[in-house]
Amino acid sequence: MDGDIPLFLKNMFNIAKGITQTFGSNCEVVLVDPGDPDKAVVMIENNHISEREIGDPLNDMETYFLRSDLFNSINIVANYKTESKSGKKLKTTTIFIRNNNNKIIGLLSINYSLEYFLKIKKRIDSFCLIHESMDHVQQSVEQYNGFFCNTLEELLDKLFKEATSRIGKPVSSMKKDDKKEIVRYLNSKQFFLVKGAIEEIAERLGVTRYTIYNYLAEIKAEEDLKII
Repeated sequence: MDGDIPLFLKNMFNIAKGITQTFGSNCEVVLVDPGDPDKAVVMIENNHISEREIGDPLNDMETYFLRSDLFNSINIVANYKTESKSGKKLKTTTIFIRNNNNKIIGLLSINYSLEYFLKIKKRIDSFCLIHESMDHVQQSVEQYNGFFCNTLEELLDKLFKEATSRIGKPVSSMKKDDKKEIVRYLNSKQFFLVKGAIEEIAERLGVTRYTIYNYLAEIKAEEDLKII
């Protein structure tokens, strides 16, 4: 087939190889001879990018370049989007090779695979995500019933006030069931996972820590019965 390739295209083989050797395995260069549209690809480096082969016909974009009057005064179409046969995203630049009559007699296309960079871009975009308003903070606060505190002591105060307000009476007037409901509420907020929380609540409710343990055991038993 080499004997059928025009000399001016053969002279560009080393240029194509130089481009791919400079930009690496993610870069493909294709040389096309429009004079033989059914076997237009005369040279291709790193053809794993577009998955084309030597002897392949003109593709749709190349045919469009050759037939459209839009490109009569253009010699380079740079950085347009294409895809490989398997759907890989490519950035393509096509250079028109013209004769003295301005007719296109060859096409040199550089295809660069963007797959690696698109993965990096996705990670960078995720890392650089910022919120333009405080709406997301408000949503997070609402998930915790408005409890947005700087210290554990402040959180305990807010939770305890919320719990006692649900009972509707001061601690001094509360019965066992009232105090157990406070413990139930605080337990639903996972407050007792905090070290020292049981002793703190026991002191506030005027009971021993063993009483709080008993309340928690009773609450767990009641919840287990609901599951059954």
